[in-house]
Amino acid sequence: MLPFLLFACREVPHDGSGFAPFGMLYGWPVRVPMKLLQGLFTGEGDVRNSTVEHVVKMHEKFADIGFLVKVNMLDRPKKLKALYDCHAKTREFSPWSSTCVLVEKKDGTLRPCLDCHNLTTITLFDAYPVLRIDNPPVCEKIGYESHLCQIVGSVLITRNLCEYGR
Repeated sequence: MLPFLLFACREVPHDGSGFAPFGMLYGWPVRVPMKLLQGLFTGEGDVRNSTVEHVVKMHEKFADIGFLVKVNMLDRPKKLKALYDCHAKTREFSPWSSTCVLVEKKDGTLRPCLDCHNLTTITLFDAYPVLRIDNPPVCEKIGYESHLCQIVGSVLITRNLCEYGR
């Protein structure tokens, strides 16, 4: 019963033809529940055609439908592209990116898992240990008030998403 009800309430015209399927099949507009209630209160009668009138109107519609389908289908790719472009985000791939997968744990919660295998193969590890403030020879050369990041060329400059990691 539900599929028939949904079909009867369908009054959306098809993109190609411009006509609603119910109107093409039965020859009169769909009377959705709100229109039925409106007809009860206003006293408007049911708009129906005889079989002969329906066949004549269908013949006229089918004569016009070939041209309408061609016109509507020429505009359809533009409309679909506009709809797609509204919500589309370009995806960028980089060797410095890693995929994240949500894995369900035994207690039912989700845990993010990062695939860093590809990232570790291209990472350049720093050969020098991290400088400590209690290392006087290094700190005396640099100076206590200057920051390590101010020394040009001492640190390999990287970004999160860059082409070659430099």
